[in-house]
Amino acid sequence: MALRSSLGWPQVGACLFFCASLASGAESSDAYDDETAQEPEPGDEEEVDPKTKKPLSAGGLTAPEAMPESKDKRSEIERELDDADRKDAGRGLEFAWLELGVGYHWLAPAAFRDDDFLPDADSSSGSGLALAGAGGIRLLYFSLGLRFRYTPRADFSFYTLGPELAWRIPYGSWEPNALLGVGFAHLGGAKTADEQKIKGVGGLFARAAVGLDYYVSQTFSVGAQFAFDYTGLRRREQAELCDTTPCAYSSVGRASGYGLTSSLGVGLHF
Repeated sequence: MALRSSLGWPQVGACLFFCASLASGAESSDAYDDETAQEPEPGDEEEVDPKTKKPLSAGGLTAPEAMPESKDKRSEIERELDDADRKDAGRGLEFAWLELGVGYHWLAPAAFRDDDFLPDADSSSGSGLALAGAGGIRLLYFSLGLRFRYTPRADFSFYTLGPELAWRIPYGSWEPNALLGVGFAHLGGAKTADEQKIKGVGGLFARAAVGLDYYVSQTFSVGAQFAFDYTGLRRREQAELCDTTPCAYSSVGRASGYGLTSSLGVGLHF
């Protein structure tokens, strides 16, 4: 009673109106904040996981997209080998090879040195058809093989047999190569002026060659080669060939010369 008498009814009413206004303003502010939080700005929409339907953002940051799972289960080495196969026109690894060739062979066995090699022979040099066969193993850019080359002529025959080491450079279907070889050389069928055969003529050779092969398929190739041979030959003593004295064949004869061969060939690769 004392409070009502001191303030009066007009003051009490004004106080109640002021408190109601404050409460209404607070509710309006909360509603505005809720609406602002529920309505994002254009471009700020949250990403939703298509599987779980849950937002992928938190605190304004968007989770990165999941890395796609690779279907390639091969190791890095296997992928590199497959890429190399594609660059080499589908050629796979090669472990063995065979080759047949035919060409033209020019032979001068005493061009550099002639110490009574074939003094009474009809001919000690010439040219003719050359036949060759080779085979071996291969590891990446290198091959090791054995080559036989035969040159038949009317006045003599000549053949070589020996190992060779080649460096091969695959470039698509093409394959340039270079090789070195050594081995045994033999000259047979040479005759003296009176048609007696001279036997026991042989020695060593050293070869350097370059070539170019084209792989028609993974197992079949055609190619060309040019080779230079250095030959060192020795004739043994054959006094029985002589009817007169002094006899040119009663002592050992020696010679050194060269051979040039250009050839075409076909190859099989395994």
